Amino acid sequence: MTTNINDLIYLFKLALEKGDDVIIDPYDYALITKLLPPDLAVELYNKVTQLTEEEKEEVDQEIEEYEVLILHDKKLFRSIINVLEKYAKRRG
Repeated sequence: MTTNINDLIYLFKLALEKGDDVIIDPYDYALITKLLPPDLAVELYNKVTQLTEEEKEEVDQEIEEYEVLILHDKKLFRSIINVLEKYAKRRG
């Protein structure tokens, strides 16, 4: 499976703009945590949440058990976008 870094950048920018949480698959989550400096990876880990059944019912979008929900955090999302953009430039 190949992840398009630009898609992840777009996803986080959109979430930042709208004030939304982000839902990604474990592969993308693992990729992002590998690219982040350790302190940001820990901060990201702390923003990942497991919803209770009641909370899942309240969420507009269906969240599969294997998906990762990252709670909205402006500073963290900006940092993730910066890291992903730098990575994309190096690869691109």
